[in-house]
Amino acid sequence: MVARSILESKLSTKSLCLLDELVQSLKEQDAAIGTDTLEESSYAYVEAERVRLDLAAEVLLLEVSRIRAKRNSFSPIDKLPFELLSRIFLIGALEDIEESAPLPSSSISASHVCHRWRQISLSTPSLWTHFRPQIRAEWASRAQGLPQDFLVFPENSKLEEVYYDCELSLRNMRSLRVCLRALRGGRMAPDLSSCMSLPAPKLTFLQLTGEEY
Repeated sequence: MVARSILESKLSTKSLCLLDELVQSLKEQDAAIGTDTLEESSYAYVEAERVRLDLAAEVLLLEVSRIRAKRNSFSPIDKLPFELLSRIFLIGALEDIEESAPLPSSSISASHVCHRWRQISLSTPSLWTHFRPQIRAEWASRAQGLPQDFLVFPENSKLEEVYYDCELSLRNMRSLRVCLRALRGGRMAPDLSSCMSLPAPKLTFLQLTGEEY
């Protein structure tokens, strides 16, 4: 097997023996279940073995994660202080807002690089103020009450969700960008004037784009 040959080239003889002993010990526990040829017994046999191997794999993955974190600590960028990395992440998030990016990819990308970057991202509320109707509830707790930058593409959302989320967020909305285009099937974009009549005390920027603006 290819995987076995790779292990043999990378691990010491002692490590290979210990690994083989671990796998064998997990299999030997199946003796208590038996090896009846009946379908239910056979399924129980395999399922019990799968559960034990999954648990062992989780332990090994935790150890891999620990080693990767230690390796990352030697990277020059990982030596930057928390506050500076947070500011760098924020630059990308602000560019997403200014460019009306459909997805705030900078914030998401930064939070998926490694454990430390995710901790920094989730601990920086200003990274999560870029709202769309589909993610408002998901990101509200991360923004921790900061004024929101709201981006609306009505043609990509259920109209009732657009109205509801706009009304719910207006009092804490810092900027609102609405892209009004003809909908699929020749339908026109929804009239959002009812939302515009509600108070928005923190709103400092409003942008409407579309065929008539």
